[in-house]
Amino acid sequence: MRLSVGVRALALLLAVACDKVRDLPGVAPHSMLTAAAPQISSGPWLLDPGPSQITVAWMTATPSIGRVWYGTAAPDQQATEISEASLEHRVTLRELQPSTQYKYRVEGGNDSSWFTTAPEPGAGGPFDVLIYGDNRTNNGDHALVARAAAAERAPLALH
Repeated sequence: MRLSVGVRALALLLAVACDKVRDLPGVAPHSMLTAAAPQISSGPWLLDPGPSQITVAWMTATPSIGRVWYGTAAPDQQATEISEASLEHRVTLRELQPSTQYKYRVEGGNDSSWFTTAPEPGAGGPFDVLIYGDNRTNNGDHALVARAAAAERAPLALH
């Protein structure tokens, strides 16, 4: 079936209008349109840090498309995986500033975390590294050590 130009134009206007309805005062998003965030089963981890990008990796209990919110003051920018829904996720955050602290949150996680991008190659000055381990027999003690290590806010932590 071929639609006339007028019908196609009307369909286009309706599609644009429907997209704008959520911006009208007093219109709340419909709950059926919002899927529940997938439960994180493992992670997140930060991989391949560089001066202008970093990769956030994690696993979910059900297949989904991975999303990460990030920003310098608050996690207000979004990056999304370009792939099929899966259990293993990797999202690369690009166009970051060197030696800059960012907050981030993975979809399905309740807490924001932070990372600091690497300095530019050849940049001078001190660079703090935190190295720690655990004895794997006392989770309570390890939690105290991990919290104290996180409070140091070292640009690089090795565990």
